[in-house]
Amino acid sequence: LATLSAVATATTLIALLSWQGFTEAFGKTLGPLFVIAAVVAVSGAFGRGWRVPRTVLVLVQLVIVAMLVSAFVCGSPIPVGDAWDRLHQAFADAVQSANRFAPPVPSDEPPVHPLLISGGAGCLLLVDVFACTLRRVPLAGLPLLTIFSVPVSMTGDGPNWLLYVVTAIGFLAMLFLAESEQVARWGPILAEDHGHSEPKPLAVPT
Repeated sequence: LATLSAVATATTLIALLSWQGFTEAFGKTLGPLFVIAAVVAVSGAFGRGWRVPRTVLVLVQLVIVAMLVSAFVCGSPIPVGDAWDRLHQAFADAVQSANRFAPPVPSDEPPVHPLLISGGAGCLLLVDVFACTLRRVPLAGLPLLTIFSVPVSMTGDGPNWLLYVVTAIGFLAMLFLAESEQVARWGPILAEDHGHSEPKPLAVPT
C-alpha cells in the first residue's frame, strides 16, 4: 500500500507538469505541490496502515490539504481575520490574471498559482482517495484525465507526449500494484481454507 501511495503521488505530479504552460513563474506552483503531494502520500499511508476508518482518513487529509493550500497562498494555515482577506484577494487577483492574459501569464503580473495550487492539491487528494483508500484505481483515471484536459481546453494544444506516456505507465503500475495486493490477500485465505478442510465420508449404500 505504501508503494501504491508513492506511485499514485508521483504519477499525479508528473501529470501536473502539463500545467507549466499556464504561467511563466511555474516554480511558485511546483514547489508547494511537491510538499502537498508528500503530505498526502505519507498521511494516507500511515492512516491506512493504522486502519483508520476511510471516512475519517479522507476528512483528516482534506483538512490538512486545505491548511497547506491556505499557508502557501496567504501565509497562514488558518485563514481568519487578515489572513482571510489575503486569501480572498489572492484568488481574486489570480482569476483576474487568468481572464486578462492568455497562457502563459507574465511573471510580473498577479500570479495564478493560487488556482493552480488548489486545483493540483484537489487532484492529488482525489487520486490518493480513489486509488489507495477506496482501492478503485480505475476511478483515479478521472482526475488524471482532468489534469490533461484543462490545458487542452484552454490552449487548444495537445499534452506533451512524454508526460502523457509516463503518466500512462504510472497508471498501469497503479493497476498492477492494486491487483497484486488483492491477489496476495487471496493466498492466505485459500491456504487457510485448504488447511481446515476435512475429507467428507463416503456414502455407503445400504
